[in-house]
Amino acid sequence: MSVVGKGLGAIAENVKSSFAYLKLKDGESAIIRIAVSADDIISVREHVLQIGGQWHTLTCLGKKDCPICATGDRPNFAAYLPIIHRNDEDKLKIFKAGKRAAGPLVEIAEEYGEFTKRDFKVTRQGTKGNTQYIYFPRDPSEFNFSEVTMPDIEALVQPLSKEVLINLLNNVNNTQDSNQNTGTNEGKDFPF
Repeated sequence: MSVVGKGLGAIAENVKSSFAYLKLKDGESAIIRIAVSADDIISVREHVLQIGGQWHTLTCLGKKDCPICATGDRPNFAAYLPIIHRNDEDKLKIFKAGKRAAGPLVEIAEEYGEFTKRDFKVTRQGTKGNTQYIYFPRDPSEFNFSEVTMPDIEALVQPLSKEVLINLLNNVNNTQDSNQNTGTNEGKDFPF
């Protein structure tokens, strides 16, 4: 695959995954086994934009280099945790954890050690900006990871090039202009 992609196909190629995500609603719980050590958790800052009527998650290039940041959009923190969903036939899933879901893991690691040695019951309480995740560690137990095919999280969150992001931003803006029937895109391209 080329380093520089073009159009929505480039986004789809970079964000596709054959793994399901663990999603919890307010009041829901799941029994999980985090499938990687604390040192192997991948975290990024990312932007969420609507492009072509669909929402896309794009990894930030860093405040100085990111054309999305230059528009005033602030990236969000996300940690991507491969997990074994114990109460769903031990399916491998990805738990995408924002600050509120990932933050408690620091204290849990300090208190209980290696994540892969025990299951956790995780419960979501609240919605949107008022959400917290509560983890209940279970007793240590064995789990055979030898048959688990781990997802390539680094490839999943690999950022697109600055040029591709600029092109996407210009296309988003042009689409918005077309939807408004202004008939002109003059002065609407991002100045990068």
